[in-house]
Amino acid sequence: MGLGVDDAESYPGISKRGGGGSRRNCQVEVERQAFKHAVDRCAQQVSSRRFWSSIVKLLTLGFVKCSSYVEEAEAQYRDALDDLTDFDELSAEQRTLLDELSGCPDFQDVRLSQVGSSLVSVLGGQHYGSEWESIKQRILDRDGHACQEADGRCRGPFQVHHIVHLSKGGTNTSDNLIVLCRFHHSLKHQHMKG
Repeated sequence: MGLGVDDAESYPGISKRGGGGSRRNCQVEVERQAFKHAVDRCAQQVSSRRFWSSIVKLLTLGFVKCSSYVEEAEAQYRDALDDLTDFDELSAEQRTLLDELSGCPDFQDVRLSQVGSSLVSVLGGQHYGSEWESIKQRILDRDGHACQEADGRCRGPFQVHHIVHLSKGGTNTSDNLIVLCRFHHSLKHQHMKG
């Protein structure tokens, strides 16, 4: 629809509220009011077309009929009502899903690993830590910014690999880290293949 929370004052009975959840609720209500407004406009158009159709019919002694003109407006009205109903059903489903999500535990220091286009949690491992960028740079410098496999099949940017994975209890110490190219790094991790 292209409407935002800042458009709330354009619709009577809607007020802006603060906070994440109430802001989302306000956005949903603004969008619902826009659908309702479209339904009301279509209802007025049906009424207007019926009136003018009867006037034309009366003035032409019934020789000119405007039934298709009225039927078109009625079809638009039905479509607008269907859109409003669909919106209400989706909003209810969204509220249900958000309620279910609010009951989910929030894990601290859970690393996410990308698999294809989805994200899955890697539980049980240590977090990289705030010093990771400086550790990574130190290992890149130590290994001369070169893949340590160096078998002529190197491809992709250089990455720092944990020899003993964090999820298996590995650490960020220099003896557990090695520089690999993306290709060789992907050979060490199942989730990076593909």
